[in-house]
Amino acid sequence: MMESLRILQFNMGGMRLALVNAEHFINRRGINVALISEPSKAPIYGFQRFESGCAAILVKHGIEVRLLMLIGETVEIQIGTLNVVSTYWGPNDEIEGALSDLEMVIRLNPRGKWIIGGDLNIGLEPVVDFSTLNWRKQRRMEIAQPDLDSYGYTLWNNNSPTCYHMGFESINDYTLSQGVEVCNWEVVPTPTMADHQFISYGILMEEDVVCKKQIQRTTDYKLYEEKILNQEELLPYYSVGETRVNATTITNWLSRTTNECTKEVVRKPLTA
Repeated sequence: MMESLRILQFNMGGMRLALVNAEHFINRRGINVALISEPSKAPIYGFQRFESGCAAILVKHGIEVRLLMLIGETVEIQIGTLNVVSTYWGPNDEIEGALSDLEMVIRLNPRGKWIIGGDLNIGLEPVVDFSTLNWRKQRRMEIAQPDLDSYGYTLWNNNSPTCYHMGFESINDYTLSQGVEVCNWEVVPTPTMADHQFISYGILMEEDVVCKKQIQRTTDYKLYEEKILNQEELLPYYSVGETRVNATTITNWLSRTTNECTKEVVRKPLTA
């Protein structure tokens, strides 16, 4: 198997500057898929977007993807045989609703290949010591940990902080997987324009999901204008029959002229 996908996880905090920051990182690192919490509403060129609440997934154009579910603050897509989930658990929200949404997603494919990434605003053992959390996070951890453990996931986090907020560091953003191998997982030390750090990693997959060439159609409008000056002559409008003939002549001419003036070209890939 080879590294088929490069994935970014990031909480943008809804900020446009953080999105610009992420876009540079995506281009520089060759990211194919981005799991975003609290996304900015602006698009990233070359990526399609799937979004629900404060969770989003960006997928590079050319990768075949199927949308499976949008529920609450959770998005699920499928690339090949891999289910990819982005989820956001707000720090002040009741955690039971988020757990219920995630359970619904997992229950549809409990033994399949999946990866979950997002800002959960909880602690998870063994990377977080329960005793170091405030009372709110302790309560959330007590509720969430048993439910998540029941999925039999692999936790890829280490003890690197993923968030720096008001002078405090914490691990809020997690990567969980089942049935798929993750490689080169890291909390990237590069400063960002948000409270959260970039998390980057690769996915080893059996099937090929590398971006295909992007084909786009482009029209030579100057040539089109020249052809308009030489359009076919129409019959005089003396009867319904002649009008029908003229309508057919016009539509056929427009279709033929558009095809003659339009060609397909391969879109250049984005570069760092």
